[in-house]
Amino acid sequence: MNIECPIGSVVDTQKTIFGVISNEFPSFTWCNQDAMNPLIEKNSFQNCTASISKPASQTFRKELSRKCRKKQFCSISFQNIVDQASTGKACDGESYLFVQAPCVVPNDQFVIRKIMGLTVACTGVMIYLFVHISIEYIKSV
Repeated sequence: MNIECPIGSVVDTQKTIFGVISNEFPSFTWCNQDAMNPLIEKNSFQNCTASISKPASQTFRKELSRKCRKKQFCSISFQNIVDQASTGKACDGESYLFVQAPCVVPNDQFVIRKIMGLTVACTGVMIYLFVHISIEYIKSV
């Protein structure tokens, strides 16, 4: 699995959400446990995310933090998490792991970005004033 953030941002491993999608689902486009819960209850699917053991969850967090913390791009395998979550046929190796990893701007880049934003804004104002004054001067001549 590859996790990639836009240029200038890094993975926030503290706020990463993950879970396992049961292979009973007709499609695997779900990426949030809150979105899956109504379907799990309605169709009596197995909740594989709830089946993840605490050690497996801790392993996931440790690996994610070790390989992805404060990085723009990381590549990691979580096959052992899906295997450890297996408590029934619905949560076996055919199930899917979903990961939502937010990308954030590092604290040390906030000041630089503010200065760059101010520079771009000031440049825009200067161009506008130059064009406006030039047009008014040409009209008066």
